[in-house]
Amino acid sequence: MRDDETDTEAPAGPTPRSRGRPDGRGELDTETQRRLGRALRAHYADLLNAPVPDRFAALLAGLEAAAAGGPAPPDAPAVEPTGQEDAR
Repeated sequence: MRDDETDTEAPAGPTPRSRGRPDGRGELDTETQRRLGRALRAHYADLLNAPVPDRFAALLAGLEAAAAGGPAPPDAPAVEPTGQEDAR
């Protein structure tokens, strides 16, 4: 859903109080959570379906190998112990 679109399934009028806690703070009711989930999935769908850049995939592979204690893949960039990428 784009910013200029309206959620036609959303109820009109004030939002009901949360049924999670007696004072109505801190928790969202199930329907509100569902609406938020649908809106967030629609908003970020393009980003979630975008391909991962090769350089980023290689960096992730190197970090996973380092965490597993194995050698880094040959195409993975060098990573300093501080977490900063080597500028070579």
